[in-house]
Amino acid sequence: MQTAPKRNPTGERPGNLNLRPILEVVKKINSERNLRRLVTMILDTAIEFSNATRGTIAIFKEQSFNAELSRTVSGGEIKHSEIPSLAPVLKRLHKTGKSVVVDDVRQDEALRPETVEAGRDAQSIICLPLRVKSRLMGGLYLDNTEVSAAFGAREREFAEVLAEHASIAIENALLYRKSTQDRVTNVYNHAAFEQFLDDEMDLARRGN
Repeated sequence: MQTAPKRNPTGERPGNLNLRPILEVVKKINSERNLRRLVTMILDTAIEFSNATRGTIAIFKEQSFNAELSRTVSGGEIKHSEIPSLAPVLKRLHKTGKSVVVDDVRQDEALRPETVEAGRDAQSIICLPLRVKSRLMGGLYLDNTEVSAAFGAREREFAEVLAEHASIAIENALLYRKSTQDRVTNVYNHAAFEQFLDDEMDLARRGN
């Protein structure tokens, strides 16, 4: 069985890893109101620090889910349909409410593909709940298409800390979107326009 390489984003030895890089991102995501920018920031950070090759942030809607964004380790956006294991893993997360960790997809009968397509089919998976208080609002899906057992204790710790803070930030962004956009037309209201104007003015001042 092929095992994951020791990829350390902080440049430190595995035993000395700290959460400082994640905490720096947490500061940024807590102040971000735009849902698109927020999930991009969260997903890119999760992929980088967890040894994943791609990932998805999904929001649950009753028994279904809406995949807000899927991206690769290179920063490119991909279609959710390009990740065959995404839907069944999210269904498992939704049913149990607990993290899904699969070290080797070939050993999981429900997820094992008939034929493994390199670069498309996951070899190892971790999917963490995005929870606000007791409510399960979504999931942070990460996989590695190159190696099995890609997510060790430290990689899981990074992802768990990020998911915990991301849940609140995403909830706030969703609430902000509801308060600034018409639910039928998605047109922004006057309050949103004023906020956009303030943001652009601040940006202009910083850039002189």
